Amino acid sequence: MIKKLLAFIIIAFQSLVLYSQGGNTGYGGDEQTEFVSLTERVLKIEKKHDAFNLYLNFSGAGGVEVGGGDRKTGFNCKQLRLEIKGNLTSRLYYRLRHRLNKANYAAGEDNFAKATDYMMVGYRFNDHWTVQAGKMCQYWGGYEFDANPMYIYRYSDMIDNIDSPKAGLVVMYKPIASQEFIVEASNSRNESLETSFPGISAQGIKDTRAPLAYIFNWNGNFAKNKVQTRWSWGLRTLAEDTYSRQMVIGQRLNLPKFQCYIDYSYENDDIDRMGIITREVKHLLPKDYSYFEKVDYHSIVAKADWQFANKWNAYVQGMYETASVRKDIPELKNYRKHCSYFAGVEYYPDKSQDLRVSLSYLGQTYSYTGKCGLNGHNESRIELGLMYRIKCF
Repeated sequence: MIKKLLAFIIIAFQSLVLYSQGGNTGYGGDEQTEFVSLTERVLKIEKKHDAFNLYLNFSGAGGVEVGGGDRKTGFNCKQLRLEIKGNLTSRLYYRLRHRLNKANYAAGEDNFAKATDYMMVGYRFNDHWTVQAGKMCQYWGGYEFDANPMYIYRYSDMIDNIDSPKAGLVVMYKPIASQEFIVEASNSRNESLETSFPGISAQGIKDTRAPLAYIFNWNGNFAKNKVQTRWSWGLRTLAEDTYSRQMVIGQRLNLPKFQCYIDYSYENDDIDRMGIITREVKHLLPKDYSYFEKVDYHSIVAKADWQFANKWNAYVQGMYETASVRKDIPELKNYRKHCSYFAGVEYYPDKSQDLRVSLSYLGQTYSYTGKCGLNGHNESRIELGLMYRIKCF
């Protein structure tokens, strides 16, 4: 009976289809690429290879504040990224993605600018084994993180402060087409300890000779691409005997005209790597301390998309996040709660182009315990947005 059950499971797995990494990790294989390029449309030059693809990714919005908060009414460029990628052979591929509206000075640890998301090459040995090397977004899993940044209206606090692009090495293994396992070793920070955490040495924290991050990632695909998973666990070495641990569990339902996902993220840090707590309640820092120690962050993000008519999509999204300090500061135990709630519609005017216009409502609520000395507040905003992933060649 057990042998028959195992045989059935293996056959079911083998019948599933491949699910590639999305826009923010790997080669970006989950994105649509069949859009007509400007070169083909304007110059009538037919493209006969996949060795060179040039994209200009732009998203921006004009918004009106309808609630409290410190955001202003006006227009804003959210994303402006140049992207070049291609398959040089059936096995060798590359990807460059660079933010055009971010500082370009070379960081100390890897000599890359923080504006560079990607400068990597990959090699597929066969259907099972692939290796990637260079600077790339770490494989943290989850669907909010894995989406192309231009498609995100507002990130959760956890992902907005993840600081993911790092130089490293990735080994990918697919025992069958529907299951992918990834092991990654990369830098844990872009710059030196003192530049990343100014004043941290006064807390008795010393630098390490191996500031590396280690991540294990599983991407699963079940029921003929209808049920998908992106799970990960990782350990960052921030300093000597000082670590950051992160777990992400993401699962997605993928139907022809309806998709939804839910991500759970947990980060446990020996020092406040993301800095959210340190920025908010620095008045409660112990004497001679620049960063809080022993902190926890939790995040739940859920989103649903419904293509209710031709060229139209409606979405709703919610987030719930908490922050806490575990070390000797009772005022900061579970002191912060952050709720976000978004809804909107998207219109795709031209099917030959990756172009969308959106109208969204974005709301947030911050609440704090009375002991921490902070007052809660609400923010509400209505935005008219434009996103255009221009395929230049």
